[in-house]
Amino acid sequence: MSVKKFKFVSPGVFLNEIDNSQTARDPEPVGPTVIGRLQKGPGLLPVTIDSMSDFVEIFGNPVPGGAGGDVWRDGNYTAPTYAAYAAQAYLRNAGPVNVVRLLGVEDSNSSTSGEAGWQLGQTLDASDPASAVKSAIYGLYLFSTGGVDRRTQVLGHKRPTGISSSDHMTGTLAAVWYFEQGGIALSGNAGHPNTSSIPYGMATNAAFAFGSGTLSHETTGSNVMIKTTNAAKMEFKALLFDEGSKTSHKTVVFNFDRDSDKYIRKVFNTNPTLTNSDVITAGGLKKYWLGETFDRFVKDVHGVNGDNTTHLGADGAAANLSAMVVPLHKETLGLARKIANENSVTGWVFSQDINGNHTGYTTTAMQKLFRFVGINDGGWNTKNLKISIADIKAGTELFLF
Repeated sequence: MSVKKFKFVSPGVFLNEIDNSQTARDPEPVGPTVIGRLQKGPGLLPVTIDSMSDFVEIFGNPVPGGAGGDVWRDGNYTAPTYAAYAAQAYLRNAGPVNVVRLLGVEDSNSSTSGEAGWQLGQTLDASDPASAVKSAIYGLYLFSTGGVDRRTQVLGHKRPTGISSSDHMTGTLAAVWYFEQGGIALSGNAGHPNTSSIPYGMATNAAFAFGSGTLSHETTGSNVMIKTTNAAKMEFKALLFDEGSKTSHKTVVFNFDRDSDKYIRKVFNTNPTLTNSDVITAGGLKKYWLGETFDRFVKDVHGVNGDNTTHLGADGAAANLSAMVVPLHKETLGLARKIANENSVTGWVFSQDINGNHTGYTTTAMQKLFRFVGINDGGWNTKNLKISIADIKAGTELFLF
């Protein structure tokens, strides 16, 4: 056979062509890191942003500052978010940028604990809230009263003859005021059906219970039940003492109708920063702010029925809505809210009760399945997200007890 029919290849030798027609890919640009306050988004985590539209979706729009409004409920828009403007300027001309949102988290190595959060400036003294050197916290409680004498639990007096110990009421906390100094009282007709023997100022810690006599007519005070002046709007009249004097006050009419000009969060100061003398001049300085209000809950409990006069929760034919302002003690809420940022957490979803004893159902004994936890969201999740579980199918097993 001719040698030309054979192809000789050296073992282990391969030919590969190296293509040098393309250059290597450049590494991704790193970009600067911007750290500061932002409207929303993950906190204390670096996020790489390539465009302004992505920035707004994740961290919100830049805040120009100078706005007041309801800081307690809606957030602080009084100061600019400089970090957002810095990121915006860089993304307009280049990119990307690494963004870190700051939250109120304390350094574990700090020698001083409890710096995050806030506290009232002075010592609590509910017995003398108008003192120039004392702070106080007041709660507004609503009561749907019936035609029964309810004095026993409301004012703390010895139970009148013929009044059962079961004839008491449970009030609903509707609002909380925080005073650097001063106090608040309600004014109007007394909310007690039988008032012939209850003098002014007999209640425990009855600050601002003025005058003497009985509660059968118009009265003013704290720890005193006052009838609403407008049943449909759940409206009341308050005397605001925020000038360090028991004789100098402002009259404020407020209600729980969000569409009204007298809505409680419109007529009272809801901006805590206005109590800071370091940043607010004397003319705009406030001595208090309105904190929590539980509008929806109190309407569900005490809102009016179809007749627009009788209130839900009332247990008598002569149903009225009444309110009482009560000084809240330090052990109840506290003057100090020095709490670092915490993750938002839902309640537990727990398993069904498979205990054979149907009379021994105990929720704490149920198996905890899961719950949802936000990661450094700065409170945004709580205000903007709602978690629902749908399409739950009932079990097919039959348990006979």
